[in-house]
Order: sequence, then C-alpha cells, then structure tokens
Amino acid sequence: STYYIVTSKNIFGCYTIDSILINVFDLPVVTAGPDLSICIGDSVTLNASGGNYYHWTPASSLNNFSIPNPVAKPSSNTTYIVTITDNNGCSNSDDVVVNVFEYPIISLTNDTGMCKGQSIILTAAGGDQYLWSNGMTTPSITVNDTASIIYAVTVSKNNCSASDFVIVSVYDIPIANAG
Repeated sequence: STYYIVTSKNIFGCYTIDSILINVFDLPVVTAGPDLSICIGDSVTLNASGGNYYHWTPASSLNNFSIPNPVAKPSSNTTYIVTITDNNGCSNSDDVVVNVFEYPIISLTNDTGMCKGQSIILTAAGGDQYLWSNGMTTPSITVNDTASIIYAVTVSKNNCSASDFVIVSVYDIPIANAG
C-alpha cells in the first residue's frame, strides 16, 4: 500500500495539497482441489476454498455455481474453473478436471455345461480387475463342480465396475452297461 500526495499550484502562486492512500491487497489463494474421476451417470462434489464469493464455470452440469462445494454431474470430461473473490474485491481462479469413464463392457463365456468330474475354463474380458463369486481375481478361472452353479464376475476398469454371470450346468455321467 502506498500513500500519494499531490500539490497543485496556479500561476498566481496559490497551491493546494491533496492525498490518496492506495491499498494493495494480496490475491486470494484459491484451491479447487485435486482432479477427480467418476463413472458416467455418477456425480461428485467439488471443493474450493480461499475466498468469500464463488463462481464456477461451466455451470450447466452443477447444482449451484455460486457455492464452494457444488455437486457436478458431467456427461464427459470437464474442466471446471472456479473464480473466488474476497472481501477486498480481489479475484483469483483455479481449475479442477473431472474425468468421466464408461462402465466396462464385459465379454464373458456363454452359459455352458460339463459332466461331473470334468473341469472347464470360464473367461471374462473388458477390464483390468476381476472378482469372481468364488473369490478368484484372474480373468479366467477353472471350475470343476459336482452340481450346477452360477458364477458371477465383477469387472472393473478406471474404478468403474459392471457385473455379469454365467450358468454352469453339471450333468451326471451316464451309466454304461455292457451286459
């Protein structure tokens, strides 16, 4: 902040003095938070801090563009910019990116059958993490059940998950009688 004095003098030697104080304020320190990721159709709460008055853009996918923590529900990757103004009228901005990911599309072994005592391989694809109903976490599992069963699998990619199931029918071995 600086105090300025001005002196004005006319041709007759008369003068006057005036002064002004110019205050210089620091810009507010704005934080829009870390970048976020959601699955398509989900929402996320944004969190900004650093001032008294908030203005988010784009506002179309927000529940309220003038609060520090609006709920965002974008349908595609979106960069939100928050401009914060403090009580001195000083403004500053920051941004946060919300990445929107699709749910994985699961490719799964069709419903199948096997005879008791045999084993088959069930395979899922479409993600980078797998969780089968039997606790296995690999894309393919080998099963050898003695009764028909349903195996469910949850496939995850970019923290978005989808589930599907496959029915494994188990058949009795025919009894052969050669006489």
